[in-house]
Amino acid sequence: MLYVKIVIPIPVDGPFDYSVPAAFVPRVVPGMRALVTFGARKCVGYIVGVSKQSSIKNVKPIISLLDDAPILSKELLRLTKLVSQYYCCSWGEVIDTALPWQSRSCKKGLELGKAQENLPKTSRASITSLINADRQGRWDFYLNELRKCIDLGKQALILLPDILKVARFKERAAEIPNAVISTLFRKSPSELREWLKIRNREVNIIVGTRSAVFAPLQNQGLIIIDEETDYVYKQDQVPHYSGRQVAIMRAKLNGTSLILGSVARPLETVLLSRDKNIDFNEVAVEQAVRDIFILDDRTYFKGNTKKTEQISRYLQGVIDSTLSNKGSVLVYFDKKGFASYGSCLKCGYELECPRCSVNLVYYYEKNILSCSYCNYSIAAPRLCPQCNSDYIRYEGIGIEKVESQIYRLFPRARIVKLEHAQEAGSSYADIVIANKNILSLDSKKFDLVCVLNIDSMLSRIDFRSAEKTLLLLRGLLNLCTAKMIIQTSMPGHYVFKSLKNNNPEEFILPEMDFRKQLGFPPYKHLAVIKLRSPDENKVSDCANRFFEVITKETDGRSLEVLSLKQAQPFKIRGNFYWNIVTKGSRPLAMSALIKRCLKKVSHSGIIITIDMDPV
Repeated sequence: MLYVKIVIPIPVDGPFDYSVPAAFVPRVVPGMRALVTFGARKCVGYIVGVSKQSSIKNVKPIISLLDDAPILSKELLRLTKLVSQYYCCSWGEVIDTALPWQSRSCKKGLELGKAQENLPKTSRASITSLINADRQGRWDFYLNELRKCIDLGKQALILLPDILKVARFKERAAEIPNAVISTLFRKSPSELREWLKIRNREVNIIVGTRSAVFAPLQNQGLIIIDEETDYVYKQDQVPHYSGRQVAIMRAKLNGTSLILGSVARPLETVLLSRDKNIDFNEVAVEQAVRDIFILDDRTYFKGNTKKTEQISRYLQGVIDSTLSNKGSVLVYFDKKGFASYGSCLKCGYELECPRCSVNLVYYYEKNILSCSYCNYSIAAPRLCPQCNSDYIRYEGIGIEKVESQIYRLFPRARIVKLEHAQEAGSSYADIVIANKNILSLDSKKFDLVCVLNIDSMLSRIDFRSAEKTLLLLRGLLNLCTAKMIIQTSMPGHYVFKSLKNNNPEEFILPEMDFRKQLGFPPYKHLAVIKLRSPDENKVSDCANRFFEVITKETDGRSLEVLSLKQAQPFKIRGNFYWNIVTKGSRPLAMSALIKRCLKKVSHSGIIITIDMDPV
């Protein structure tokens, strides 16, 4: 009797043993899909092993084989298993993520050609860190490396943060002689068709977003991650994998060349450069020198401007001078709406989302209140919903309020507000008011870039706040041709010193020292155990039980339990959230211990997910 080990795309660890009927024995191999019975239902499972014996009694037979050839290569089986062990989820869940959504169907008939998996003979990965704030400069570097890869007859994969950039890069890559390009997007109608082309070696360049990191490369020669610091590479659903980290895993497993491109070197890459098991190189292109002025708003706002104003008199003068010289201005402000919250001055009632424990944001242009988490919205009330008085006041400053101030200060200027990744109107504008989506635009440059409210980002309760702030400022600096002004009440912070002096070490050294002292990434790994349920009491009890179990189970070496606390916000879309924060040095050991604890805690009605290396 022949048996197969099958993993199922559910949050339960496998693999599970099934017997193989005689008719399927001649062609069954790991990597195929099989239709099986799991519990009371039929579902698609993935064969990850074959054996002549099983320790399980009364083993169920597989119903049918859905493929004539393996849909998963040996390399992808190894990679998906490692990802499941690292990110504390089931192997089946990772495989389900790695394959096109159409493959989940129980139907047969995928046109699988005979794959020839040619992996590099070397077991040593080569990783290059490309530091260049100019996107087009980075892309020119990538195109040159892609040409070399194609000339060697190999396949290359490049990941970009969003679909817009994928489309733009595909146009550039089409210039390469003999390039046959495929684009790979999660859940797109063409995903299976493009996936099969890649597997059957009909293309040599694959361009895609995060999930393309699992592309079925048969002769991989190069992987590129552009904007490696973009947190969109981290999936916010199970499995909580990072496309960047999976690319590093894949490069190490197969000895593939990997290029990590960014505007500034992240601290994880700083530590990676010290890994003696890889060949690490750095290519750094210095940014053009701009005039950077750090404006101390404690001085420039004192006695000159109203508390609600964001444009100091000094900044007003510089903008006015730039406009007089026919220059263009970018005003950066990254808060939504007109006001952050509204409340009744008479009874104190706060306008909150009924589904989330957050204040509703007031949008003046549409005269609505909207939730930033669940998109719940209502017309802004004229009277207080609780006491019926007309004393509702809106507080806090959003991008619409900044826009109104700029219109008032510069009535003759052509002003455009951009809150989405679009260029409409920005080409003719004198002043563009924008949030972080402005970084997605390639063509627009500004003589003057003004950064407002940066302190709200720098002072967040987030150990990465300084790094995120510096990365943002370096991206904005690339949009500037002459002068950048940053308004802050912390002008002496090393983020601003590093930026102004164009010296990365002035940031890296103190920040790495800070992280090392606290035992934070990149020196340690964090894992957040997230519990959620619509029943507030039930999830609270479960969180406390889990906290007790994991505190007893840990030996202090594999994992350290840091805290148990309500998430912020506590309620989202009708669910209540609790977080247990842990840290350790070895992600695989951390995940294994957390999985053991999961089996010891009854959590019916509670959804528990593990976020390894949260961002």
